[in-house]
Order: sequence, then structure tokens, then C-alpha cells
Amino acid sequence: MRGGVIFIFCIAFLWGGSTLEKDFFSAIESGKLSQARMIARKGCDGGDLFACAMLGSFYEEGLGGVDANLSKAKALYHRACEGGEMRGCTNLGNLYALGKGVRQDYARAIEYYTAACGKEEAGGCFGLGMMYSRGNGVIRDSYRAFKLFQKACYFGMPLGCQAVREMTKEHGQNRGK
Repeated sequence: MRGGVIFIFCIAFLWGGSTLEKDFFSAIESGKLSQARMIARKGCDGGDLFACAMLGSFYEEGLGGVDANLSKAKALYHRACEGGEMRGCTNLGNLYALGKGVRQDYARAIEYYTAACGKEEAGGCFGLGMMYSRGNGVIRDSYRAFKLFQKACYFGMPLGCQAVREMTKEHGQNRGK
């Protein structure tokens, strides 16, 4: 459960902006997950697609007073993704990459990650980098993985930066030069 809270907290930090968003962030920061979920529900009901993606995370992880419900999570992610909110696409990619609540399908995961990364969503770049790093659904390509991790880092994802550092150390060179 702690991992889910950290995930939602990190995403909330990137959201920032409106009063609704600030209230959401404040609730997450205070550990009031039920309140944060209700704020995300209100935003999603009002058409905020990022709020829909966040609400999906509550259902995926079973946080904020709701039981885990991967069907609801997938539907909320799909709504967000189809509406142009790329974090919803990344989250769909994660479900398909892991086979979480859906049949594992690397091709679909790659499709969602590619769409998200193409719109500068860090998580999409990181997910796609992981696919290339592991050779899941694609020919393993460390160089391409490295470039995708660099993008994820550039777009603000600390895990992307960490992957770049680890690959640079592992290979003893900076592949970006």
C-alpha cells in the first residue's frame, strides 16, 4: 500500500494548478487518502481527465477507502487516455505490460507507452524504456532504452534519471554524447 501512496503523491506533485488540484495535493500530503479520492472523483465528474487518471490509481491500488477494482481503474484510465490525458495512457500501458486486470499484452503496452512518450509524458517514456531494456515485445535494445530513460529524466521522472545513471555506470560511458 505504501508504494501506491508514494505513486499518487508523486503524480499529485506534478498536477499543481487549480484549487481542486491544490486541495488534492494537500489531502495526499496529509495522508487523507479518502478525502483525496473524493476530490479526484469530483474533478473527474467535472471533466478533469487528469483527475480521472488519479482516481483510477485509487481503484488500481485499493486506496482511499475503496477496494481494488481493476475494471474501474482500466475504465478511468481509458477515459483519460482517449481524452488526451497521457498519464491515463501510461497507466493503461502499465496494466497491459504487467497483465494486471487484463491479459498481458506487450504490443498494447508499447502502443500506450509510445503515445504517452510522444506527448512528453515521462512515465510513458520510462515504461517504453523498460520494454526495450528487457526485450518485452520488442528486440532488446539497450541504446534505445537509454535514450528513452533520458527522455523520462528530462521530462521530470527521477526513476528515468536513476536508470540513466545506472546504465552509464554499468557501461562505463555516457551514451548520450
